[in-house]
Amino acid sequence: MRTQIMPDGRKRIRIGGAALVIVCLIALSGCQASTTPATNVGPTTATLNAQASCAGGSPTPCSWYWRWGTNGSYQNSSPIAGPLTVNWSGAISYDVTGLSAGTTYNYQLCGEGDTISSYVCIGPNLGPSEQFTTASAGMSVTTASAGMPAPPGYTNQQLIFDDQFSGTSLDTTKWNTYLGAQGIVWNNMGSLPMPYSGPNVPGNGTEAAMFGPSQVSVDNGLTLTAQRNANQWAGTYPWLSGVVTTEGKFSLPATGSWYVQVKAQMPDTSQGMWPAIWFLPGAFGTPFNEIDLHEGGATGGPSINEAGHSNYFADDGSAIGSFWNAGVDLSAGYHVYGIQFVAGQSCTFYFDGKQVFQVLAGSGHPLSGEPYEIILELEVAGQQAAGWHTVATGATPPASMHVAEVQAYS
Repeated sequence: MRTQIMPDGRKRIRIGGAALVIVCLIALSGCQASTTPATNVGPTTATLNAQASCAGGSPTPCSWYWRWGTNGSYQNSSPIAGPLTVNWSGAISYDVTGLSAGTTYNYQLCGEGDTISSYVCIGPNLGPSEQFTTASAGMSVTTASAGMPAPPGYTNQQLIFDDQFSGTSLDTTKWNTYLGAQGIVWNNMGSLPMPYSGPNVPGNGTEAAMFGPSQVSVDNGLTLTAQRNANQWAGTYPWLSGVVTTEGKFSLPATGSWYVQVKAQMPDTSQGMWPAIWFLPGAFGTPFNEIDLHEGGATGGPSINEAGHSNYFADDGSAIGSFWNAGVDLSAGYHVYGIQFVAGQSCTFYFDGKQVFQVLAGSGHPLSGEPYEIILELEVAGQQAAGWHTVATGATPPASMHVAEVQAYS
């Protein structure tokens, strides 16, 4: 939940707010898994990828980890993730750093199911291992050029917005680095000068961060970073974080239908981090409708880093929200968060291609089309959020939200 005072004095209360792969013992727990080629391969970094499905269900939980190394050995491994006890299929990714330039690595995905403690490790098509070679020192990171595939029911010809955040700078023809909507910068009623922005009611304690372009970085992927604030507004905003919006630069169609999908890795939300993928009308004078595709860190649902939370707010004041269980630690890897909006008919939310929430016409929540902007934001929850969100304390470390790609279809 968060409270926001709008320029006209209205108050809005909001509740809430990896391609997961499971490799289980294939013969025992009904799971299938296969690694896929690494992406974002640079001199010292790479993203390991795989596709998998798991039958899940008690008593056959699945847990998994990655391992990688050189010369046919596996000198490194990731932490164990899971267990997962639900049916699931999709993709998983894991970012690796500290690699050696110009070196060939092999990697596998390892997992277990049932109650057996041993793990099975596999590569592509159940083979021994996947391989990639890091770039030579000084070369740029390379990313798969194809990007995310179109969601079901759409084709590449219907793609109206796409950013894979390639290179090392933000595309300012697509994004702003301030929080705002309807042509208005949210700057605490004018107290924050550009390039800063921040919630208009920081004094209520629910939101602890202001936003600045220093907290937005691109290196073949977008990173929004929250850290302790040291500027002159630190007494009001103890945290400084990052946000990007398409306000004034790109709006989704106000009629017909659209689909947005975002491939992202969330931060650990157990200590107050509040990542959000959401939408507001970007055009001046439009009603204050709001859609939250995902807000992290809300309590009252599944375990904190596995909890998804989605909301729909209509301009007539009606609202509906839902927790959903991702079944995986959202901070452990990249996942695809999707939403399809059909004006006057439906608003449907997806996680890794699986429907997790839906609002239908006739439910008492008007589904009027608006020229929505896309907002990617890493907030930090203050003390007044206790009871419905984890809160930041003196021990909360800096954290980042990573975004690999944003697409919109119509």
